[in-house]
Amino acid sequence: MNKLRLATLARQFLTSSGWFRSVESGIPVDARGPVPWFTCPAIRFLNPIAGKDYRVLEFGSGSSTHWWSERGREVVSVEHDPGWAHRFRETAAPNVSLIERTVDEIIPPAHRGFLYESYFPLGLGARLSTDPMRNHAAGLLDDRFLAYATVVLDYPKGHFDIILVDGMARILTAWLAAACVSEHGLIVFDNSDRNEYGDAYAAA
Repeated sequence: MNKLRLATLARQFLTSSGWFRSVESGIPVDARGPVPWFTCPAIRFLNPIAGKDYRVLEFGSGSSTHWWSERGREVVSVEHDPGWAHRFRETAAPNVSLIERTVDEIIPPAHRGFLYESYFPLGLGARLSTDPMRNHAAGLLDDRFLAYATVVLDYPKGHFDIILVDGMARILTAWLAAACVSEHGLIVFDNSDRNEYGDAYAAA
């Protein structure tokens, strides 16, 4: 195959697959529209699982929120960044509820009591680095995002069929996801290759 034909084939594929649109917009898309920041095998695995009657909770909003909103009955997305939440709310589908919970927000006494009786005694704290910015960006600060994590406790146990752990307080949200997801539900971990989330897998 000569270089011209190869270049034409690549250009056509990259256009039809959404690659060029992803590069231009900075948001991952395929030929149909937005896709999660997941690996392609993960998306292929999740696609047939995501039923129209499912209720989905996301810790961390983004392209995946659009993707889930097309496949689920209800999507609740918890976001810690007010600027991103404002930008995202403008394009959210009608079946999406975007909940903002920023750092160090006050939580109801019942939620706080539950965590300090049931979660913190387990000693599942993240392996913090010496870089405070890294700890924040990687979602390792459980104790500063209690309001964020405990959004799931505002819903009946088993309300959500799929819970995505991809934001702040990842070990705490993983533990809460395991305690609150429906009996035959699914927990999706993003960035599962990062060593600092090891306790999250043990918690869930």
